[in-house]
Amino acid sequence: MKKITFLTIFVFVFAIIGFAEKTLEPTSAKAQYDLAEEYFSNCTPKKEYKENCEQAVYWYQQSSAQGNLNALSSLAYMYSNGLGVKKSKKKSFNINLSAAESGNASAQHNLAIAFSEGEGVKKNTKTAIYWYEEAIKNGSSRAFNNLASKYEHGQGVEKDYEKALKLYQQSASKGDCCGQHSLSTRYFEGKITEQSDAKGLYWLEKASDSEELECADAYYDLGMLYYEGNKVEENLEKAIYLFEKAEHQDYKPAIKKLKEIEMSKK
Repeated sequence: MKKITFLTIFVFVFAIIGFAEKTLEPTSAKAQYDLAEEYFSNCTPKKEYKENCEQAVYWYQQSSAQGNLNALSSLAYMYSNGLGVKKSKKKSFNINLSAAESGNASAQHNLAIAFSEGEGVKKNTKTAIYWYEEAIKNGSSRAFNNLASKYEHGQGVEKDYEKALKLYQQSASKGDCCGQHSLSTRYFEGKITEQSDAKGLYWLEKASDSEELECADAYYDLGMLYYEGNKVEENLEKAIYLFEKAEHQDYKPAIKKLKEIEMSKK
């Protein structure tokens, strides 16, 4: 009878563990997308989070290959921002176009931005507005905010402050941090509506509750209010907390401010 060695047992156990890990990998498009989102929640432009970003990209690819349009839109976002992949506005545009034409609201919104900014495609404000309107029809809260800006500044449409304010309010009320931040700024500065520090602070705090990558500027702006004691009671601890939230997303002004605070302690 052949003698079973410790090495044989070790190899056998290792093979079983490897098989189990493979078996436990998600196979449905939804499960793959959910896993990608988990990795993405800890993905920022900072180098120490690179592996999380790469894993998010991998699982977005797996999910989108099974027809998940949300995963396809998210993959386009990763290419647009160079998260886990080499940055490519052109590739991002092509991916978004595919998902947008299939009715995905997030992709339609991102496609509108591409046409608005001329990223990966020739700039075309009229086409951007079309895709913002399509995104709104399909439930994009962020599209309300960006379309509001077009009406506020008369870009591709006739300038209309009343309509712009309504769109900002709709974006904010739907929980979009960019819409909340935009509305906050309009109240603080008295742009297109009556000036109100109370309303401005309310919406800025709402925006600062979000963990989205696009909200780092809201963390920073609220942090500056606490740092300077402007419109709120001065609170260095709160200011540093908000600056650190923005720093986590590699927001340069916050990084600079934290260094200034650290230097002032020496």
